[in-house]
Amino acid sequence: MSETKASVEYRALFNPAFCAVLLREACLGAERESKSRDVEPLSFAASFLVLPAVLHEPIRRALPKSIATSFATWLAENPIIRSQFAAVATVTKDITKNGLLFGATHGALRLDAGSVRTAGSMKIQAPEFDEANSDIGRCLRAARFMGRWLALAGNTTTTLALIGMRA
Repeated sequence: MSETKASVEYRALFNPAFCAVLLREACLGAERESKSRDVEPLSFAASFLVLPAVLHEPIRRALPKSIATSFATWLAENPIIRSQFAAVATVTKDITKNGLLFGATHGALRLDAGSVRTAGSMKIQAPEFDEANSDIGRCLRAARFMGRWLALAGNTTTTLALIGMRA
């Protein structure tokens, strides 16, 4: 693969606007769970777990099919993924910050009281894509899933500790 192609792919995948869309989808998922199950929405610290799970294909493919599987159980059943998660989260930390900043600056996300929430509306102008069979669609679905799942994961400090990170 040429350096130019890798650079183009890198810029597309880690584009702050695309990352803001993914973080917003996660917030929508978390807000759905917080309303129906009386749990907290997506915490600021937990938002840093969304992009590593969504953008890193091996982690995304290993995500459970249902939010009924607890985060702790999933990690215990996937020790290789567990060992990768913190490293990927560390690499994507600045990418997540840029996505949060872009989303907040453009009125799609609101950062308040230690949480990340949706704000305003966001219209995505993209060429038509098959959400079920495209990488973009898989990323959007995984982001919504992560938001719902992290809302149910419990204490964020404990969740981060499970993968070897600190809040």
